[in-house]
Amino acid sequence: MRKSNKKPFFRFVKSIVRIFKKKPIIINGENILDEPCLYISNHAASYGPTNYELYFPTNFRMMGAYQMCGTLKERWSYLYKVYFHQKRKVPKWLSCIIATLITPFMIMFYKGMQIIPIYPDARFRRTIDEAINSLEKGVSVLIFPEDSSDGYHDEIKGFFGGFWVVAKEYKKRYGKDLKIVSMYLYRKTNKIIVDIPRSYHDLEKNIKNHKEAAEYFLNNTNMLYKKIINDNK
Repeated sequence: MRKSNKKPFFRFVKSIVRIFKKKPIIINGENILDEPCLYISNHAASYGPTNYELYFPTNFRMMGAYQMCGTLKERWSYLYKVYFHQKRKVPKWLSCIIATLITPFMIMFYKGMQIIPIYPDARFRRTIDEAINSLEKGVSVLIFPEDSSDGYHDEIKGFFGGFWVVAKEYKKRYGKDLKIVSMYLYRKTNKIIVDIPRSYHDLEKNIKNHKEAAEYFLNNTNMLYKKIINDNK
């Protein structure tokens, strides 16, 4: 396990939070590598990012919504209108109250997590550059590529393929292969299953573009979901 890149105060805050948050069981933990990798997982609402930040046993940075790295108003608006009301299906009045209460704390937490903002426009180049720079410094990157516009589902409905662009650009810029590792977090049993690392160099022989990559890893991640629920029957 590599030494954490997070600030001492934030590591202290996490140690306090861990007292109240049960550690998930990690299945196939040997597939979590010491070398920098690109990890992809389902989001499971706030359950995914929180559990990975607290307990994932490697040095990494997450990619997340750019709005949550913006101004106070942008963060509040995203939490109120998108995260709680649109995705979590919370009534507007309650979404407004929750967003107002937690936004100040989320500013500190997101800063401590060192989130890489995902931009949906021409600024996506900045997203790629920051992710690649982290990988080159030996810090893995974790992304939640599922399409959660209609909420979060146990069986994922769709993936975005931006992670494939990161792997492609990383190889192009540094001439290095990158391992991509699928994971699935099942909140009902508090378990994370980790798939075998897959080489971008090997995968690109059969995957033509980011859309095909998204479909490939979507199917792969849903297979992990089916495996984890079948193992609990």
